[in-house]
Amino acid sequence: MVAVGQWVLKEACQALVTWRLLDAHRAPKTVSVNISRAELAMGSRLLDHVRDALSAAGLPPNGLQLEVSEREVVRDPEASLDVLRQLRHLGVSLAMDAFGTGTSPLAILRRYPFDTIKIDRSFVEDVTNHRDVLAVMHAMINLVENLGMSSLAEGVEEPSQVCVLQSLGCRYAQGLYFGEPVTAEKLLGAARPHAVALVPSMAL
Repeated sequence: MVAVGQWVLKEACQALVTWRLLDAHRAPKTVSVNISRAELAMGSRLLDHVRDALSAAGLPPNGLQLEVSEREVVRDPEASLDVLRQLRHLGVSLAMDAFGTGTSPLAILRRYPFDTIKIDRSFVEDVTNHRDVLAVMHAMINLVENLGMSSLAEGVEEPSQVCVLQSLGCRYAQGLYFGEPVTAEKLLGAARPHAVALVPSMAL
């Protein structure tokens, strides 16, 4: 798994550099790469892999976003916190994936250096049909934004979901509503980027 992760990381960094060279205006600002449990457990060696991938591609750290699921963070909160802080200090962006599916106490969320919290698609699926889910989504978005992080809803497929998310103040969304997955070769020709702002990004 670690070897696969290294390969994906290097390929993703190189892809973004290539897209920028082909069309700097339409190229994504960042590329996101998921970090597995095995990679997170590597500790400081993960930083070496990230540095090597950035250096090999010639990509500045702010062009890379690393995503780690909530479940992986809570497996060893203190060790995860140390690694994530080192990665953030390196200059890459950090996102917590599938927020709401784990068991992390909300009180410790503020300790982690995440830039973006991605709310799991299971909440988005029911947000237009169940008042209890709507209330939970509202609370999560408020919490994330008040902590100075960006909220992102995953798995958006319907215009009604977009309307509700806008009303709740969710900052970003991603999903099939905005576009189908495309190959690397077709990315620059896609009409919309992978993450679409719901409201203007502002410093909190």
